[in-house]
Amino acid sequence: MTGFIEDAEANRARVLAHVRAWCDGATIDGARRDLSDSAAVLIAAGRLEPSMRHILLARCRAGVGVPSVGGFAQVREMAERLDRTEKMMRGLERGARLMALSLRAEDLRRRLHAVRSRVVGSAVIYPGGVRGVRRERREGVHLTVAQRTELFGMLCWTPVPQPDGRGYVVSVGSAAIADVASAAAARVDRLGEGSSSAAALRRVESWGRPVAPDGTGPLHFNDRYETLLYLAGVYFDHITVSPTWLSPVFDMQRIQVDLGAEVVALSVDTAELQQLYRALAHTASSTTSLDVRLQVEQRTRVLDGVWDQLVERVASLARIFGALGNVERHLGEARAADQARNLDHRIDELVGRSGGHEMATENLYRIGEEVEIGGFSYAPYQSLVAREIAELTAARG
Repeated sequence: MTGFIEDAEANRARVLAHVRAWCDGATIDGARRDLSDSAAVLIAAGRLEPSMRHILLARCRAGVGVPSVGGFAQVREMAERLDRTEKMMRGLERGARLMALSLRAEDLRRRLHAVRSRVVGSAVIYPGGVRGVRRERREGVHLTVAQRTELFGMLCWTPVPQPDGRGYVVSVGSAAIADVASAAAARVDRLGEGSSSAAALRRVESWGRPVAPDGTGPLHFNDRYETLLYLAGVYFDHITVSPTWLSPVFDMQRIQVDLGAEVVALSVDTAELQQLYRALAHTASSTTSLDVRLQVEQRTRVLDGVWDQLVERVASLARIFGALGNVERHLGEARAADQARNLDHRIDELVGRSGGHEMATENLYRIGEEVEIGGFSYAPYQSLVAREIAELTAARG
């Protein structure tokens, strides 16, 4: 057990170092994996006002999401393509190029308007009658049309890898979370005028070390904040669909943590941290006072500690995911051993008929004893997952 703990501590430090390096470099080595609708909504909720966060969390817990549009990564990409197209149109007075760009922009507006209409006005997801609205209000899951529209604006900022390292945001520049609410609202207004888990991000070794099985990557992001939230969403997706996490083995651990609330809290803290960093940078650039600059540096160091804590929290999610991967691997081995034991009687009959009954049976007993001696215990992994959950929730508190 001592050796297991030592290995766990080493892996813990290794995973933390990887997450920190990915965020600081805004780059992840691996295959692209778009966030699920649930992860995208939870990350968007962190940028909305508290009452909407509570509603969206309640909807998540109740299994009531938003209308599926095939992934909100495509919404982000279409919105940014529209921004780029509109920027290229500026300065062009006439000609074939302007006409082609105008047609492209109109097509993007039409497609985005269709997606927004689906998200905001779906009769399948949202109640159409008074009784349905009253029921949702009693359950604390009702979203008004205005709130759905605001949510769609935030979903336009779902973290996604950049297509070629140049970034999606062009006409709005590297817009920070501090400006995202007004920018997204303006984008939604503008759109109104005009008209996944198949690919894994990475294959994980014992504790979340990424391996790109197909050699794809690296994935580039706008900044470290988007990288952090993307990782949080990816690990949330992996954990919440894990058969092991949903099995009785981890009943206690599932009670101990609300992963949806943790993702929302990470999004809230990340958004506020970025706002504060930008405010301090603006203050420093607009003064010549040495005293003011020293005060800015002191406050920046305090915020650096908050950033470190955010990285730790995402690393905790990565370590939980890694622990579940280990358990799933051993569960697969145990199932294979069970299947082999279930074949014993048929093997015995066949061996008996072939005249080698005694030797073969002795061999099977020896194999069975080796499996039992090397039996796998879930307890150490349950303990480690519980520790990561405690760290994750304590950091938020």
